[in-house]
Amino acid sequence: MDFHKINTVEDINIIKPYLDMYDKDFSDLTRPNFYMWRDIYPRYYHIFDDTLVIKESSATDEKDFRFYMPVGKNPSKALKLMEQYCLERHLPLIV
Repeated sequence: MDFHKINTVEDINIIKPYLDMYDKDFSDLTRPNFYMWRDIYPRYYHIFDDTLVIKESSATDEKDFRFYMPVGKNPSKALKLMEQYCLERHLPLIV
């Protein structure tokens, strides 16, 4: 998976249609939250098959990361890709 850092308003606008699919009561996945905390909790996105995968890293350790549940057309395929991503790096899959 090729992840792109969510760092600008333009990045957030790209993933906005997918963010709108998440439960609105989960404030971690709101556009203001993504922008406000971008330096403390770096987040990255990958879109494929009309499905969004978000990876959140620790600001101090790139190997310390977790995924949000994928959202879009094919979340089951996304979960398999996330698992493969972690297996290739010998890291646990944390969602």
